[in-house]
Amino acid sequence: MGTSSRLIPIVLACLAAACAEDPVAPDGSIGAPPPVDARGPTDAAVDAPADAPVDAPVTPPSRYFEDVTEASGVTASREPTEAYLTLADRMGGGVCVLDVDGTAPLDLFFALRDGAGLAAGSRLFVGRGVLDYADETAARGLSDVGDALGCLAVDVDGDRDDDLLVTGVGGLRLFENSGGVFVDVSTRIDATYVPGVMYMSAAAGDVDGDGDLDFVVAGYLRYDASAAPPEGCDPLPCSADVRSYLPAANLLLIRAPDGSYADRATALAPDLATSEPTLVVAIADIDGDSRPNIYVGNDLGFAVYDRVLAPVRGPGDGGPDAWVDVSDVVGLAYNGRGYGIDSMGWTMGDVDGNGFFDFAVTSFEDDPTSLFMCSGVGPCEERGVPSGFGARAESFRWGAGFFDLDLDGDLDLIEAAGHVFTDEEAAAVGFAAGEQQLPNLFVNDGAANFTAIDPREDDALGRALAGRGLAVVDLDDDGRLDVVIVSARGRPTLLHNVTERVGHYLRVSLVGRAPNAAGVGARVSVRTAERAFLRERVVGEGYLGNFDPRLHFGLPPGVGPVTVEVRWASGIETVASAVEVDRELVIRED
Repeated sequence: MGTSSRLIPIVLACLAAACAEDPVAPDGSIGAPPPVDARGPTDAAVDAPADAPVDAPVTPPSRYFEDVTEASGVTASREPTEAYLTLADRMGGGVCVLDVDGTAPLDLFFALRDGAGLAAGSRLFVGRGVLDYADETAARGLSDVGDALGCLAVDVDGDRDDDLLVTGVGGLRLFENSGGVFVDVSTRIDATYVPGVMYMSAAAGDVDGDGDLDFVVAGYLRYDASAAPPEGCDPLPCSADVRSYLPAANLLLIRAPDGSYADRATALAPDLATSEPTLVVAIADIDGDSRPNIYVGNDLGFAVYDRVLAPVRGPGDGGPDAWVDVSDVVGLAYNGRGYGIDSMGWTMGDVDGNGFFDFAVTSFEDDPTSLFMCSGVGPCEERGVPSGFGARAESFRWGAGFFDLDLDGDLDLIEAAGHVFTDEEAAAVGFAAGEQQLPNLFVNDGAANFTAIDPREDDALGRALAGRGLAVVDLDDDGRLDVVIVSARGRPTLLHNVTERVGHYLRVSLVGRAPNAAGVGARVSVRTAERAFLRERVVGEGYLGNFDPRLHFGLPPGVGPVTVEVRWASGIETVASAVEVDRELVIRED
């Protein structure tokens, strides 16, 4: 949560008068059919589309989503009984898509704060049938996960079931899945937790090149939960002001062969260890060199900028000796106006079909979502406003996800929205939108020209939420991607995709070699006669959680059969030819 250009004068005046001092860290930083099994080796190529004009907002002729929350059995809820007391109360929560027991459908874990004025905290809902869930939090060993803010679900020990990392206030909790029951193994993490630090988003990937999965965790801000909130920031409470809190350092948790983790941020990535208000982190191949990068998305964009870290290898064949900031070379540091971004959420996808991943970063009210368009030549170019995202600049955006809404082969964008301020606070400052806002849906024409959708009255997108975390997942396995949104107030919302199908889909499940059995870091290309469609298996996307572990491809009408190519993180390449569409394909690394 940052401050837009309209809010900066108010905040600075507040600070000059009676609010807390600017936090300055010691380093000077400011505060359907059965799955098909395939295996086998090859390469890929793609074509680039032309530009097209940007459309104005439109109202669709039919519904896109229906709200199935009530009937689904998902009852996790946050209901503050009084005004938010701390910034942590305003920031949560997150949702992780996972497979608890190896049976369909996929399951949902909600990371939610507990305590005074809130409901009973985090919840695990296990799928019993189509859009039918049961609360099995206690039965699965997750009754006590700490003061949670976010989560990350992935198989960390290579036994082919999903484990769970929970981020929160004051530290992390790690749970290994043993036969569908989670066992607390948090003592395996060797890290120094600063009291009161809000650990937010997390990401998993092979950072040190040894084949297993490591973690990057966003350290945001820290506060003394036992102390009275600071005062003197009228018309806003200081609890809503980022600059009332000290910034925190991020964590780089490297996994050892014995399953323990050690924080190596200071030794390997000093830029990552810098104390600054980081909300979003990701591990993905951003610069296209077939090696993972670390993305660091910071709040308070007028004071700190986002970073892209790249590995630098020393002599020999070992892992990287260091990670250095290459954001000036790659891009992603500044928006199109040359300012830092109040980065709240992050998602990636090839939105123009040119064979290179593009990246969207959400932000504070009046700072439009940034869209970094990449071509493999020079830095990625920020084109959020020219691409149409300026149409919803007045909203306060958090989690976001690229997905193919209508199966036409183009990646669309959905964003969770909701102000960090209450209605009264927002009105006092002069913001147009309040605490509860409509989710934002942008439909892509295939050339990265996005049209903002004004939902129909009978569409679930027409219900305002205090949106925070977001996950894109095929909840009912019908080939259309659904959306789960977590609210700061109230219960989560399950948006079932009922959009009319335009084309086809292919869902790809990856089975990698242990210890990276989840296939994290693999790049998958689905090739048709006309072009290739690109995805990467990332863990940690949106805001405070992760998406469907299966890779989903929308494909245009008339497509099929297709060729599927996988480049695994190990460098092994696998190809599956003559694959029929409208089904799930399982591809194995061995």
